Amino acid sequence: EIDVHHAKRPAGDSKYGLWKLINLQFDLLTSMTTFPLRLLNVLGVLISALGVGFGIFLFVMRLIYGPDWAAAGVFTLFAILFIFIGAQFLGMGLLGEYIGRIYSDVRARPRYFVERVVGKSYLKSVE
Repeated sequence: EIDVHHAKRPAGDSKYGLWKLINLQFDLLTSMTTFPLRLLNVLGVLISALGVGFGIFLFVMRLIYGPDWAAAGVFTLFAILFIFIGAQFLGMGLLGEYIGRIYSDVRARPRYFVERVVGKSYLKSVE
């Protein structure tokens, strides 16, 4: 790392309030990566898997204890709701991923930055 010594502000106070700092952090988080959108995909898969697992659990418990075990199908509705909410999250994540890639292509920013080159490797032309 390179040590950087910052000078104090000559006069006045910073005009960056809490909301400007939050917006700056959001811009820094979303300007170079689509990682938050991928997290939305993962969250959707997890919620859907939880709904499927809960549905299987309800089915097995109904086979073991009979139809009076569950509260008139309310838990079954929760399982189905989890599956559909997870599918919505997954769909939003995929759509966001497409939009994020389009945005990256339009801005023509590189996908990565080379911090430093270690060693020299020159390509030799084939003669």
